Amino acid sequence: MTRKPLFVVWAWLCLAVLAGSQVRSEEKQTSPSPEAQEPFSIKDERLLQASGPDPCHTDAQIYTSDSKGYQVGGMVEISNGQPYLWCNGAKHTWIGRHENIKGAIAVIDSSKDEPLQFKVEKENGYVYQKGKGTVTLLDGKVVQLPVSLDVSPPPKVSSSALLNVAGDWEGSSSWKGIRFTIALSVPENSREISSLKVTPECTEGTGGMSAALTQPVMIQADNNFDFTAGQGSKGTGRFVSEDSVEGTYKAPFSMKCGNEFVEISGKWTAQKKRK
Repeated sequence: MTRKPLFVVWAWLCLAVLAGSQVRSEEKQTSPSPEAQEPFSIKDERLLQASGPDPCHTDAQIYTSDSKGYQVGGMVEISNGQPYLWCNGAKHTWIGRHENIKGAIAVIDSSKDEPLQFKVEKENGYVYQKGKGTVTLLDGKVVQLPVSLDVSPPPKVSSSALLNVAGDWEGSSSWKGIRFTIALSVPENSREISSLKVTPECTEGTGGMSAALTQPVMIQADNNFDFTAGQGSKGTGRFVSEDSVEGTYKAPFSMKCGNEFVEISGKWTAQKKRK
């Protein structure tokens, strides 16, 4: 058996040690601080379905979401015939743009190529896993993900995003053959409309109706909101100041007022009620 000279073996060991030392040195220089490593998360109990299996193995792609539910792909765990999307350990990959997620997140807007993924963790909240996009929180703050470790201070939130719209609002408008009234409420320290009621009434004859929200509506960072009050109706709103809100409303049917059928459609305004 031919033996390698000792100095060759010694030289090889020295190179290996030096290489390992260089790798550790580079890792030490490039590793972020423990604070930077902590993942972005949203801590809100509404994002945790406490009654679901624990842990659960849901790994779903969410394509659309609204007041009626979610359109999903991938895997959703089913226990005793009940599907669980928001159980502890569930992963969600958000495809496209989604608004008013369980009343706890204003907007999730994913990159087309690298959609955002979050995981439900009962101890840590709704934790960012991967992907690119933005998350708009209830206070109007927009978070760009992934969070860069070396970024300039975020731009100041425009004054329009800081409007104090909490309180009770009401107003009336005149349309062709219709008197339209609207009333809505925003709780303190909230960006959510908890109740809203519309009442169109005939200016001639006795026709009239009223309709209300079926669930709360989120106010977006730009102070706009959309709502449905009445089957198939479409409504919009925008807080233009801390005392005034304006919008539109359209019902998918007409109302008979006297001898004519008139459309329930037009612009409306409302003002904050003073205590």
